[in-house]
Amino acid sequence: MDTIGGSSTDDETDPNTSDESTTTVGTEPSDSTTNEETTTSKEPKGLIDDFEDLSKWDVKKGRLEPMKEDAYEGSQSAALKRTGPEPVIERAVDLNAAKANLSLAVNLNTEEHAVLDVRLINENQSNEVVLAESVRASTSGFWHRLDMGATGVSGLPDLSNVTKIRIRMRGGGDGGSVRIDDLKTVPTPDKGYVAVVFDDAQESDYTKGFEILKQYDIPATSAIVTDHVGDDGFLSLDQMKEMKQAGWEMASHSATHANLLNASRLEAEREVVNAKEWLVENGFETGAQNFVYPYGLYDNNLLSFVEKYHDMGFGFFSTRNAANGYITDPMTISRGDGRHIEKAKSMVDLAHLYNDLEIITFHGIDRGGKFDVTSDEFAEFAEYLNQANVKPITLSQVKKKFQKKSQHW
Repeated sequence: MDTIGGSSTDDETDPNTSDESTTTVGTEPSDSTTNEETTTSKEPKGLIDDFEDLSKWDVKKGRLEPMKEDAYEGSQSAALKRTGPEPVIERAVDLNAAKANLSLAVNLNTEEHAVLDVRLINENQSNEVVLAESVRASTSGFWHRLDMGATGVSGLPDLSNVTKIRIRMRGGGDGGSVRIDDLKTVPTPDKGYVAVVFDDAQESDYTKGFEILKQYDIPATSAIVTDHVGDDGFLSLDQMKEMKQAGWEMASHSATHANLLNASRLEAEREVVNAKEWLVENGFETGAQNFVYPYGLYDNNLLSFVEKYHDMGFGFFSTRNAANGYITDPMTISRGDGRHIEKAKSMVDLAHLYNDLEIITFHGIDRGGKFDVTSDEFAEFAEYLNQANVKPITLSQVKKKFQKKSQHW
């Protein structure tokens, strides 16, 4: 069969990788912002490391090797290889990251999912900001960028005086490796932003999520599986139109929620193109420009196919993936998992503290599913978001507010 992808898993949960505890700090609630604003930011500080000279890096565990073939930029990239323990490298820097996010090019070579963990550390080792991102095994073999925001913090780090950067690959399986290149800073937005997304367009998006959020005039995005519209337990067209009138958007989540890594070209066209056409024909043109990958999975072929029809692609969701800085690769935008409400609230805190974009993903409400939350939990989150000093936005606003001007846009 002529396929556009490879094999995958149907599980959207976090990869089974080892973890380290970090203390996420909060912020006192304050009045939310209601007026639309134009994002302004400090100019990016630029390149941190092009990995042309690996002698700058101290290899704590694993191996670090130059790779001359297929570098992302320049004459070589660096391969971080697992030889037993999870590989760790670090180097001294003199970096003011107070108004910056990080962007890193990666090329995974593993049979299992991995986590790229980047830490910005002060001279006092206990003060650090964690920027971690889950990377699915399906992305092995091609370059893409991780636009990284804060996912955790320990102590009281001073980002205007970062003295060390540490990079670690967690998980990935025995013998796994990841190539890295072009580590650079990009500017932070003017403030923190939070996009609330509901996957699969369950009826509870309307009966629970919409009813709760409209108390605070908070918009959100439903990712629509178009063939399910009107089915028992899913949104109806009339409900979707009412939500749109209140500021919600309807993004594409494919026609049937098929695993597109195993799809033929004809199947992919039906799932991707037909779903977008249905949304446009029914009045949801704005949201239709955005595609939420079924199961959060994509490979290079699928990414290239989706890019022909959509402005942005949103991938795997995880508690490690919530934060983004400015977007340099619009087809591989990561999302956070909102089902653990205290963690979801901490994502809001981090958006405020570090001027990040947090895309927080929910599924059903009060259905009892593995990804679901209760009405009380979601109401608690909505009240917290309303009181926080962040700006709620929809997915289409991500491009306008978070695009990093580059060849991708």
